[in-house]
Amino acid sequence: MKEFLVLGDSHAGVFKNVKAKFNKAGSIEEIIFRPKIVPGVTAQGLVNPNAKTHSIDIFKDILKQYANQASKCLMMLGEVDCGFVIWYRVDKYNDSLDNQVNRSINNYFEFIDTEVRRYFQPKDILICGVSPPVIMDNSDKNFLMGARSEVTASLEQRTILTKEYNNMLCSYSKERQYNYISIFDKVISSDTGLVSQEYLRENPSDHHLSTEKTLPLWLYEIGIITI
Repeated sequence: MKEFLVLGDSHAGVFKNVKAKFNKAGSIEEIIFRPKIVPGVTAQGLVNPNAKTHSIDIFKDILKQYANQASKCLMMLGEVDCGFVIWYRVDKYNDSLDNQVNRSINNYFEFIDTEVRRYFQPKDILICGVSPPVIMDNSDKNFLMGARSEVTASLEQRTILTKEYNNMLCSYSKERQYNYISIFDKVISSDTGLVSQEYLRENPSDHHLSTEKTLPLWLYEIGIITI
């Protein structure tokens, strides 16, 4: 049995209690996913020891404890950045989107390059593309909870930014020979350019995609199943 360690925000919950079997070279292998989730963690805050989530210390401890028994590491961060932090910092510091996106991406890969690489070879590191946003814009404060309600960017703007962010994740990953996987294009409607209704959860204020619908897509991208 192989173990995949998943470091991420709440979206990494898609891998909770997941065991998968697949046929490799005529033999059946079983994989168990071990998601380690820090709610609200940002890619931007990964190198900040004073971040409110204490993510750098938490993830470093998790790597020290679990990495040696895992064969691969999946990184699943960036939704909080694309959906809130980048926009918030643009307004707060009168900065540009480009600068804030670059800051987020660079911090993300600084952590991967210095901490995750201590335990995993590049071929065993998988960078997961950020899932597109699903909550409508701030016209309804009941849906953008807490600090997210301060964001004025529309759903369309946040979706476009997420796609651009993913393109950078892919480029940075290729440079380092990490694996990049994404379900972004699979869940986007060709008609609207936004998430297709079939991938949404019943609760309209839940900013996570349907686990039932998206887990097979992730397992396919990893190479475990065919769909």
